[in-house]
Amino acid sequence: MVFTGGDPLKRPDLFTLIAKAWRWDFARISGSAPRPLLTTEAVQQFKLSGVERMAIGLDGWERGLSRWFSRITGSFDYAMGALEAAREIGLDTQFRLR
Repeated sequence: MVFTGGDPLKRPDLFTLIAKAWRWDFARISGSAPRPLLTTEAVQQFKLSGVERMAIGLDGWERGLSRWFSRITGSFDYAMGALEAAREIGLDTQFRLR
């Protein structure tokens, strides 16, 4: 089961849904947007809720290009921070260049 969208972290029930998918024995992947809600704490909550892989999408390989496409200041840094946080806790990641 893939949890994605513009920013799945805006759903107040996201971690409840992930936990239900875990109980139903579905594979759990979060397709997270590099936005302000994608914090180290959110990445840790993904792991605790049973997410098996976190996918991050970016619009460019470098800070300026990513910002130009996404129109979100800091999107590149949010993505890199989340990928690093996932690596530190052993959460598999997938990087998507859009």
